[in-house]
Amino acid sequence: MFLGFKRNALFLFLILSLTASFGFGFYIGKGQSTPVYLEGVSGTEFGKSLGVDFSLFWDAWRIVQEKFATKEPLNVQNMVYGAISGMLGSLDDPYTVFMNPEDAKKFFADLEGSFEGVGMEIGIRQKQLQVIAPLEGTPAKMAGIRSGDRIIKIDDVVTEGMSVEKAVSLIRGPKDTSVTLTIFREGWEESKEISIVRGVIVIPSLKWELKDGNVAYIELFHFSEKAGRDFRRAAQEIAASPAKYIVLDMRNNPGGFLDVAVDIAGWFLEQGSLVVTEELKDASQQRVHQARGTARLLSYPLVVLINEGSASASEILAGALRDDRGILLVGKQSFGKGSVQEIQNLRDESSMKVTVAKWLMPKGDVIQGVGLKPDLEIENTPEDEDKELDPQLDKALETVKNLLENTDMKVILLQDIENVGKKFDVKEIADGHANNLLIPKGLAKPATKEALAWLETQKELASKLAEEGLKKVQEVASSLDDLEVNITMKVGDEGQLFESVNAQKIADRLKEMGYAVAKNQIKLEQPIKDLGEFPVKVVFEHNLEATISVIIVEEAGE
Repeated sequence: MFLGFKRNALFLFLILSLTASFGFGFYIGKGQSTPVYLEGVSGTEFGKSLGVDFSLFWDAWRIVQEKFATKEPLNVQNMVYGAISGMLGSLDDPYTVFMNPEDAKKFFADLEGSFEGVGMEIGIRQKQLQVIAPLEGTPAKMAGIRSGDRIIKIDDVVTEGMSVEKAVSLIRGPKDTSVTLTIFREGWEESKEISIVRGVIVIPSLKWELKDGNVAYIELFHFSEKAGRDFRRAAQEIAASPAKYIVLDMRNNPGGFLDVAVDIAGWFLEQGSLVVTEELKDASQQRVHQARGTARLLSYPLVVLINEGSASASEILAGALRDDRGILLVGKQSFGKGSVQEIQNLRDESSMKVTVAKWLMPKGDVIQGVGLKPDLEIENTPEDEDKELDPQLDKALETVKNLLENTDMKVILLQDIENVGKKFDVKEIADGHANNLLIPKGLAKPATKEALAWLETQKELASKLAEEGLKKVQEVASSLDDLEVNITMKVGDEGQLFESVNAQKIADRLKEMGYAVAKNQIKLEQPIKDLGEFPVKVVFEHNLEATISVIIVEEAGE
């Protein structure tokens, strides 16, 4: 199973966090006249300093020990594992999960890129277990499993309320054994059973080929540990090839290591460009991840393919390319996995995946539960797949070539031509045609009259769009100036707010009022902690800003 998570330094955050242990029993029993002996338990004092009363838990534990009808000794280790799983399950976050030592071992084996099973990424969406993506060349892919398939049953076990980890343990198994999945797919009238023979799953990271003689078509299957090295090799081969364009296909790519996604972004983005921001538990705390590398592929016209199986790290890379360079996305809306998990290893080789942050795109957009909407939405129908047709890829190939239509220059045609000089070491072509057009140094070729005329058209269009954009921003800023924004909050007996008001809460309230304002546009030096009226600035592009009046009022009692 692969869920997007972050890696720091070499692999993961390794944090010892479980303080309960097993060994000697001792007496507890708050509120009882007679102390009760709990067998096989220690570490019960933990939590008292936090004001946590575990007496209810220990009452339940005692009752199980005294009353549960079984001839076999209770497995107190599994009871604690179950308690931890229940605690994390109460958070209602499918990505925050506990893994016992056996499940943790399988998880880390997945990261190495080889295991036995059927080869598909699964997740919870709208409280339903479903396929994020079948992995390339695996039994699941060959059996016809598709992104978005809902898994109703695994063999004879109904999946309602089942965790991802439990589902993985049921689907996983030795090679040459079979598992039957009851699948429901959009467009079907009823569910169908699909039997899959398990195999050894070796997950490829990528492959590339030349299409139409000059388009480098890169299929990036997963952001695994080796994907960064494999991409480096592919990038060097592409640079030495006749390729003039690139199509990056991240359809059915379920994600992987964040660091690998950032490394790959460095081949397409200028060093230091923002790739993604982590917004931590405290919304005022953020970690930024910037492109690092040579930007060797920056000069190639690029189009990116995504679909419902594109999740996590693939969404981060696609979103960064669109936000920074205006790269077009082709295909279907992505999955929407935009939260950050840290792996925390516990003392007995069990582990936890804990959601610690959410991803924000360079322009401040959230991925979680939303995904990326393609600029050109193209659907591959079941009939297309049966005929081995790929309209999405066809559109991407057509689109990338049109980026340089009517020119014989291998250059990046940015909408804002003035920014070219800031992004590149440039020189001026003075051959009687190019005039003052700036072209990336080393890539400039004699410009044809047709090419120059087309570029002038693009500059005129960009100028018109910029004027229209400025006008819209001015209208929004004007409508917000002096706007009263009422926010109702619960207040304690002494007049204090139970929860402070931060920039996100203000942005959410503005959204409710019909104003599309991102959190990072709200300039709030520190969260608001009292009732009253507070002037707050909202900033826009073109050095425009508005001042709104945020009024914190007390929530009416019942």
